[in-house]
Amino acid sequence: MAASLDYMTSLQMPQKFLSERDRLGSRRDPASETLSEAMWYRRLSPIMAKLYELSNLPGNWDSYGGQQVQPECANATFEILATALGEKTPLPWIVPTPDGHVQFEWHIHDMDLEVEVSSLASIHVLYEDLRSEDPVEEFELDYDLTKLQSLIDEITRRSLPRTGTAG
Repeated sequence: MAASLDYMTSLQMPQKFLSERDRLGSRRDPASETLSEAMWYRRLSPIMAKLYELSNLPGNWDSYGGQQVQPECANATFEILATALGEKTPLPWIVPTPDGHVQFEWHIHDMDLEVEVSSLASIHVLYEDLRSEDPVEEFELDYDLTKLQSLIDEITRRSLPRTGTAG
């Protein structure tokens, strides 16, 4: 049976998510520009499809007793990504966790960012930056996604083509 996913109806109202980006700070750089409405649909379609797929996994999906993905975890993941992704942000890998949560992650450009979403109020983040003096950081987030947004913005910046020449 298909899970009830609120994000499917939110597709009709992308402005809700576009305006939600404003709460993440007004000092945004070009690497993390707000998505236009058309781009919003194009960028988020693969995320919606993946979350729908994960939401329909049966119990014991991993043959080790993995729980079904909880609809509230899929919905919260969608809201976070719809809010945080810029036009040039690489799409993350999205995977289920054995306890019914959703994890999205990037492993690129000397950065590893893993985000496990239990709800909008319970987000676990593991971050590693091999270019940093303090390469590993692990923390919990609630409704304030500012720190997560800055990490996603850094992934975006590192993914952009470099301009100019070294001299």
